[in-house]
Amino acid sequence: MAFPANQLRPFGGEIYCHIFENQLTGVARDAYWSVTIDFAPLVFGKDTFRCNATVEWLQLGKGDFRNITQHRINLPDASHAEASFYMTEHDNASSTSMLLSYIDNDRFRVELEMIVDFHGYVGSDANPAMRVAASTEIQFTGLIVVPGNLDPKPTNEAAVISTASQFLDLSGYAPPLNQGFRYLFRPKNRK
Repeated sequence: MAFPANQLRPFGGEIYCHIFENQLTGVARDAYWSVTIDFAPLVFGKDTFRCNATVEWLQLGKGDFRNITQHRINLPDASHAEASFYMTEHDNASSTSMLLSYIDNDRFRVELEMIVDFHGYVGSDANPAMRVAASTEIQFTGLIVVPGNLDPKPTNEAAVISTASQFLDLSGYAPPLNQGFRYLFRPKNRK
């Protein structure tokens, strides 16, 4: 029995950006975006699964997020970006096409199509070219800065703002919220 990927229905999701670096692995300090589409629970066999599709490590430029409209992303063309489908584990996508468009306030529209090397759940349902598609609105959480992920580490709010402003236009964000181990810049609501 094949996994019913054609029955996947988008049920929310999230897009966010974070400032990140890893000197040990050669990941340069920059702004990286992540998009996750959650799907409604799906019955397969006798079990119910909550699946999702994720595209991460995207670099969308240094501008204002409100200008991201009709932005097409194709993988594997986008360097460093990765895409996967999750059922019981992450199965990598061999190709992905995504269209991102900012709508308003904290909402983006995303259209996604990926071809997944699906390892299967029961073994006989493996599919090296499973098509996963979705078109939905998702919430923009905002910009995340975890000082512990950076070297040198920004030590206060002013330093976090200075660090983030090197990579993004902060005019569309509210002042950062200190959440202990991280700072969150939420998108400003337009009135």
